[in-house]
Amino acid sequence: GAANAPDRVPEQRGPQCELLPFLETAISSLINCDETSWAGQLASGFGFESSDLRLARAMEMVASGHHREALSELRAAPQPPPLDVAAAEAAEGGDVERLLQSLSTQCSSRISLYCRRRMVFFSVSRAIGMDYCEVSQVDIGELLDRLLSPQPYVADMVLCRSLLACYPRPLNKAALAQVLASRFLRSTLGPGAREWPEDKLDEFVSLLGSSQEQLGDAALCRIPNFRQSSAAEDGKVFGMLPTPEEEGQEELPFECEVEVLIMAYHAYVQACREQSIGELLRFLRDRVDLYLDRRRFPLLVRLLVAIPEYHAMEYMFGHLVHHGRLDLLLELGRGKQDSCAAARKTALAVALVRYLQDHFPRNLELLVQVHLCFNMEAQLACLLEHKAQKLVHGLGRKWERICSESGEEQLIMCLSLYLQCSRFFLQGKRYQRHFIANECAALISLQLKAVQIHLAASLQEQQNAKREAPEEGGPDAPGAAASASLPEVSLGSGGAKAE
Repeated sequence: GAANAPDRVPEQRGPQCELLPFLETAISSLINCDETSWAGQLASGFGFESSDLRLARAMEMVASGHHREALSELRAAPQPPPLDVAAAEAAEGGDVERLLQSLSTQCSSRISLYCRRRMVFFSVSRAIGMDYCEVSQVDIGELLDRLLSPQPYVADMVLCRSLLACYPRPLNKAALAQVLASRFLRSTLGPGAREWPEDKLDEFVSLLGSSQEQLGDAALCRIPNFRQSSAAEDGKVFGMLPTPEEEGQEELPFECEVEVLIMAYHAYVQACREQSIGELLRFLRDRVDLYLDRRRFPLLVRLLVAIPEYHAMEYMFGHLVHHGRLDLLLELGRGKQDSCAAARKTALAVALVRYLQDHFPRNLELLVQVHLCFNMEAQLACLLEHKAQKLVHGLGRKWERICSESGEEQLIMCLSLYLQCSRFFLQGKRYQRHFIANECAALISLQLKAVQIHLAASLQEQQNAKREAPEEGGPDAPGAAASASLPEVSLGSGGAKAE
């Protein structure tokens, strides 16, 4: 019997050791779901001292403003955790965030979601001026709306994203999309409204994670004309049923409407919703006619800059050209912008140049102006070189055609084009093409000199022939005396008259 005594100890402790990981997991799951009271009852029922539960309660007390009580309970625990003295002193001075961070680092990874949520709730309470205990009880939609107030583009998007990511249960993305769309709309209508930068739009749209299309639908629901056109085409679109308040909503200002369309486009692009993008572009084509009737040309420029669907929106280039307002678009090329905006500006410039070459190929002055405004010297050089080559081929090989006044004019034009493209190739650092253009200019110059010499010689021969003609008909010539004896005759409208 004595020999079997040591063997019975592991048998008695075995079930407890096997149960311990499951017990810790269950307690951690309850803590992550903010069920600390249930976690405490579970731990006490098994007589288990959970360090995670103790630290979770301490973090709750510290965030609620009771850091002294929390520190006292931690020090009185059977196995007190090591405390950061500097963090405790900072908490006495009013900075409890450092103490919260210190306590969260001592928790196990099993309750990392709970620790992160406590830290986020504490940051939210300070950002919106709400008591911490109220923050944990308020609906997430209201918290998000307050964080984005009054202007979302200056809000802390990182904190908003952290708030949406710290909840243990799935969120109602449709309700959050309505909150975000309403806040965005108010930001465009209220005082201090301005155009949203592209990076801010992407941050705002990405708040919904993989459900960005719901934000696009909710935004377009705020445009009454879009709801009517969608209903007329294919009925109510799923997920886009307007609220009773939206049904009676008046039309938005054009500037606000354009910003909503741009935001919805960004949402659909991030969600890869090609069909929704197509519907938006079709609606936009109909609305552009109204913008033109109201002479709102800056809205077309705003749309072209923010929605780079140039294959479907190139008709806007034509409207700007026909109404003489392309200068509004060219002003963008003259301003300094960051790298992201510069890349978007380059794509816009390429699309504009391609459109002008297809629809206004003879307007070389306009093409040159566009290239220079968007700093496209190398592309302009290629264009001028192409124009010069067409002129050269148009001259042909017949010497009679080349040695004429029109041929000389075309050669002069070719020489000017080659010299200009050589200069622009040099500015664009296309050195090989620069040398080739110089060689072509030299050959054209030589040909032009030969033509000018030939034309000058022909002109001299004509002048000499004119001078020799009177000498051959002088006084000694036959018939001169008879001609001199004739009376002088003047031809008038009424016939001949002798003087």
